Amino acid sequence: MRFIQLLGGSGMRPVGGWLADKFNSGSKVTLYSLLLMLASIVIVLLGLQAHSFVMFFAAFVLLFLTTGFVNGASFRMIPYIFNNPFHASLVTGFTAAIAAYGAFLIPKIFGWAHSNYNLVTPAFYVLIAFTVITIVITWFFYARSNSGIKC
Repeated sequence: MRFIQLLGGSGMRPVGGWLADKFNSGSKVTLYSLLLMLASIVIVLLGLQAHSFVMFFAAFVLLFLTTGFVNGASFRMIPYIFNNPFHASLVTGFTAAIAAYGAFLIPKIFGWAHSNYNLVTPAFYVLIAFTVITIVITWFFYARSNSGIKC
């Protein structure tokens, strides 16, 4: 499963960036990808509750693909948010370094859920909460029509 995640997410990263360039809006592609990511997390939970491996697996693959879309599109936003190329390069490097912690934090969240609740579903609720917060931030600061920053 980890191989599919890495292949799917990495393979879709350039597609997310390309879509952001094509539609001239990293914020909109990021927002729509985050909404798709939220839907896939909910479908993963439904697949768990329904004991449907096919639903669970398909939703997880979609989740992996959307991580790549979000990654590519959000990195396209950084130069527009920071007009100074030097600052944009610093923030891009910092963002990439922080993003690398996802591979560390997500398994920790699942370990926490399993050790405290003997279930993994609380971890998905944490991911849902994080994704909703990210959607709100992306919409409010970057994607809404009068946000002030067009990226």
